[in-house]
Amino acid sequence: MSKNKKETSEAITLRRHSRQAAKLGFAFIAIYIVSILIYTAWKLLTRDALTERWAVAAIALGANTILWIFSDKKGFAPLYYRGIIFLLMCMYLAVATFSIYTERGMASNSIILYAIPLVIASLTYSARAIFATAALASITYSAAAISYFRHFPSEGYKVELYGQLVFYSAILFLIAGLLWILMRSKKA
Repeated sequence: MSKNKKETSEAITLRRHSRQAAKLGFAFIAIYIVSILIYTAWKLLTRDALTERWAVAAIALGANTILWIFSDKKGFAPLYYRGIIFLLMCMYLAVATFSIYTERGMASNSIILYAIPLVIASLTYSARAIFATAALASITYSAAAISYFRHFPSEGYKVELYGQLVFYSAILFLIAGLLWILMRSKKA
């Protein structure tokens, strides 16, 4: 009986975390939309680039809304809520990767966006989830930066590209390690 009680408690905690993370997703999307409006007001981007950003914002809003609705459902196993948290992380990884590519690859400041899925992964209290997210963030960052560099090779040096890939990937794993230390101490 105590095992069922613990599983129920874990599910309640994960449900609360997934719901709160989805709520904060609306704040992220609002911030993203404000940045698009700023780019629009100062005519910093082409019409096609703005259309792509609006499409990403709309898709993120739709995905976040659906995940928020499903995160409020009670009575499911912990795996259900972990799935919602995983899908939230995927949404943020997709937005970050899109931003890296569209903001000139290795020259982009959007690397900070990869910290959000790392923090969301820490809500599961799972080292495996945190470090898997760091690996996914490193892979998607590298793919976006390398892809941009291949399409526009005159925008930097290869050594600079690879140096930044190693540096930022290491930083993502460092953040994951620090989050794991925090979550482990909170869990104890």
